[in-house]
Amino acid sequence: MDFKCSVSRCLEDVAWQCNCPEKFKFCLTHSKELMSHSRLKKCLAGNIKDKYLELLAKQYKNALNHVESDCIKLTQEMICEIYNCLKDNCNYLKKKKNEINNLILSEQKNKAETIANWANTLSILQRGKNQYCLSVRKLLGIDNSNIKIVIDWEKLEEELNTLRKNFEESCKKINGLEKELKNSNETNKKLSDAKLKKKYLSQENRNQFSVEEFKKRLSNLKKSDKFKNLLAQLDLQDFQNRFVQSNEYIFKVFISNDNKCIFICEI
Repeated sequence: MDFKCSVSRCLEDVAWQCNCPEKFKFCLTHSKELMSHSRLKKCLAGNIKDKYLELLAKQYKNALNHVESDCIKLTQEMICEIYNCLKDNCNYLKKKKNEINNLILSEQKNKAETIANWANTLSILQRGKNQYCLSVRKLLGIDNSNIKIVIDWEKLEEELNTLRKNFEESCKKINGLEKELKNSNETNKKLSDAKLKKKYLSQENRNQFSVEEFKKRLSNLKKSDKFKNLLAQLDLQDFQNRFVQSNEYIFKVFISNDNKCIFICEI
């Protein structure tokens, strides 16, 4: 039913309707037009505002009726799904009960006990129902409180995804830093080993003499302590214990003809 004012381009709510065949409608603003029409057509006008408001409310409520119908339909589908799950569980448990009967009759008590232990570990009532309840509200809820729950839940999911992403990025950075640290440690170790080797070779070269140089140094030394210092640099067998630590005096030093052996005589 059309409830628009019959005056051209008028969008206001109607209040009156005449009883002539055309059934023109008029709003309160166009009362003069209504009176002119009634005098011209010799018709009467009746107040239809209450009827108009009633029909308008019914029209708007139809939108809610559609939502209500959809909610009922969706809920029935979910109930059907839950019922099917329950039916599957009952059928499965029925098979397990028959299996226990057969096991007991065949004296396989251990296997029957295994099934019972499995059932005791399920703890159905202790399972997390909050997640499911939130999912149900997210699926079926329409009022502001449910919408807020859904929004909060989606916000938490978004924050969780952000935290997970940041955590993964941090792990990648840490792995990269650990790799760099490992490479740096290996490089430093190589440099340190090379430095120590160089120092050792330098020290070793400093302690090595040619035979002629050794003879020359011996000829220039007169005191036993100086002999000791020179010979200590050669790291001869038992020399450190025998002459340096025991503080023995060196009497003579002989070098073999093939220049391979040194003989040291103590007093």
